[in-house]
Amino acid sequence: MNKGNKRNLIAGQVYEEYLVKKLNNLGVFATLCRSVEIHPSLDAQMMDICPVDSNLKFPYHIQAKSTVKTVQYYKLLEDMDQFIKDNRIPVILHKKTVNESNRYLTQGSYAILFENDFFRVIKELESYRKAYQELMQFWDTIPEEYKNETHQNLKDLNL
Repeated sequence: MNKGNKRNLIAGQVYEEYLVKKLNNLGVFATLCRSVEIHPSLDAQMMDICPVDSNLKFPYHIQAKSTVKTVQYYKLLEDMDQFIKDNRIPVILHKKTVNESNRYLTQGSYAILFENDFFRVIKELESYRKAYQELMQFWDTIPEEYKNETHQNLKDLNL
């Protein structure tokens, strides 16, 4: 393996590890991992990040890219989409880098998805926001013995 390919492989691995850590720190998913480490068949299906427990649902089909070159998003999304048999959303997480004197610096980080999936995410987020507002209108009617537990559950969800 030549030096450039090895650097690219390591950069991709480091970026995937960073994303796994960041997603796990959100605390909203079961423990996630790099698919190549535990579920190589998912990695072969262009899914770089997945739950450690393959029986758990994860709503996104994530492909991580750390590149100097521009990624052909439309082609990559279409290629990813062929492996999705459920309602997971294909997402490319791209760290765009620039080579300055053999130092690779981050130029920007992006999440790319199909437009219809973007609108699906917005609709779902708005539904949850409205449901939360509705719950808050009736907060005073919740029996005290349930308030502490409900408050803690909502706090754990960052609501």
